[in-house]
Amino acid sequence: MRWTKLPELENLPDDWCAVPLLDIANVTAGQSPPSENYNERQIGLPFLQGNADFSDEFPLPKVW
Repeated sequence: MRWTKLPELENLPDDWCAVPLLDIANVTAGQSPPSENYNERQIGLPFLQGNADFSDEFPLPKVW
């Protein structure tokens, strides 16, 4: 696994394991939705777009 040196992976609970995302999910890249389909008023689900929406610990969405 590419990220085995991450400190977050060192203390996983005994019944957890770290695996590559592609081993457990299908990842499909796509286009952003039209601007009329998202908002900044926190209505709907967070729309996490990239590095700007992630902090060191939790996502910080800017649009929904």
